[in-house]
Amino acid sequence: MFRGISTLGTKKTVGKSVGDAYVSLTKRMLVRICLSDPLSFGVKENLTRGEVLKIMKVIGVNTLPNFLSKQKGLLPHYNSLPATKKVMGILLKFKCIFPDFPVDLIVRKS
Repeated sequence: MFRGISTLGTKKTVGKSVGDAYVSLTKRMLVRICLSDPLSFGVKENLTRGEVLKIMKVIGVNTLPNFLSKQKGLLPHYNSLPATKKVMGILLKFKCIFPDFPVDLIVRKS
């Protein structure tokens, strides 16, 4: 430890804020829903990679095709997202595209 500098009780995030981390988690969960088991989440069956990319762009989340490849085969986690303003905004936009999407399945119950 350096003289005069105390790091106790301080929390630094490098490059991104905590809100951005939640947006990233939301993006991962939505892509996993679209690619793994869409019918149980009220999403149209057989979405192509191009359609998933367009959906993500419409809801305001930038996604690269390589990201889709990394998420394919991974399952979405239930009750994994916090109900922050940014996360709920993204989920409500997604719900506008897929009206049967159950938001309460992936938002934490607190």
